[in-house]
Amino acid sequence: MDERSRASRAVIPHARTAAARHRGHPVPEGTRRQPARAVFCLAGPSSSWSPHPAGKIKFFHIGELQIAGKTVRALRHGMAGTPGFELYGPWDDQQVVREAIEETGQKYGLRKVGALAYGTSSQESSWMPIPLPAIYTATELQEFREWIGPFPLPALDSLGGSMTSTRIEDYYIDPIEAGYGPLVDWSREFVGSAALKEKAENPRRREVTLVWNDDDVADTIAASLFGEKRAQTLSVPVPHYAWYPADTVQNADGRQVGVSQWSSYSDNAGHVISVGGARTLNVFGALHSSGHCNEG
Repeated sequence: MDERSRASRAVIPHARTAAARHRGHPVPEGTRRQPARAVFCLAGPSSSWSPHPAGKIKFFHIGELQIAGKTVRALRHGMAGTPGFELYGPWDDQQVVREAIEETGQKYGLRKVGALAYGTSSQESSWMPIPLPAIYTATELQEFREWIGPFPLPALDSLGGSMTSTRIEDYYIDPIEAGYGPLVDWSREFVGSAALKEKAENPRRREVTLVWNDDDVADTIAASLFGEKRAQTLSVPVPHYAWYPADTVQNADGRQVGVSQWSSYSDNAGHVISVGGARTLNVFGALHSSGHCNEG
């Protein structure tokens, strides 16, 4: 992040069409449904210019503020190493709110970077944003799995990558592996505290940031475009082809030593980086679908 604030706009429409069909409501074919809400992300050293100073809302707390006479909800975070916000509001208000932010931000060097850049923010802070939820196997969670129904992310979204296993448990990430250990209050008891303490004392993996080899990344992109046998596409800035990515991380002997998850190209680092747990070689691709993988 440079010395300017940056804002990205992401619209997250829910699967309302599918839900409407599920409830038996008619959905006209060929029509485009308007999203219910809009999301704006505001981050950077100058984000203190915002209508509600970051210090008034505690880190990762949510508050309400007024922008151009519109009420929006603000999640206080800090993806760029400085105070920032995710701003949520009704879709009908998004244009007024966006124009007000852009107008005020001109004198602070505010730049729009687009929603695609949002997925690149977490890697630089070594935050693992969306680990696979460990809800699929425990008998105690059977009632919960039935309660959430067929439309939430754990039911709809995909698991993919060069890591292959017949056990879904191998893809689970506990809070210690995700780097949340220092945030746990060990002085009190909570559901699962004993098991989590055991994992903290004997961790299976530790969180690391992986820097991908530049030449291998370039070769992988080239191999996806040219030649008779095309490789798995590596898109930038976010090389994801599944909502829950899980790529094998190997040591020099070819033995798996961990898993690479959320990844992106970092303009600040000048490399593709990912968050996971490993040492040397990250194998990118989908062995089960393409028959081969790429080294990056």
